[in-house]
Amino acid sequence: MSFALTAEQERQLQEILGRYPNRMAACIPVLHLCQEANDNWVSEEVILFVAQRLDLSPAHVKGVVTFYTLFNQEKPGKHQVWVCRTLSCALRGADQILAHCEKRLGCHVGET
Repeated sequence: MSFALTAEQERQLQEILGRYPNRMAACIPVLHLCQEANDNWVSEEVILFVAQRLDLSPAHVKGVVTFYTLFNQEKPGKHQVWVCRTLSCALRGADQILAHCEKRLGCHVGET
């Protein structure tokens, strides 16, 4: 199965490309558009599609996807729960909040 955009999404892609000085600069907004079109996750097909459309290497696009936490690399569940895990949040009790969420929801970090 290969990834494709609808006619309306193609129009949005062209509008995004028109807002940026080059195709590399448009990578993040195009990935967001494609993630939304692909049930809110970035599959390997989406990475190859974006790489081809923006004339970038698949490795570059994959690097962007893996760097930014707002790109889902697996199909997400119906609801996502985010707990900040930075140093400042950890000092304010993020680990306890995370443990409570895991116990209450019956799943661990990264699970559905």
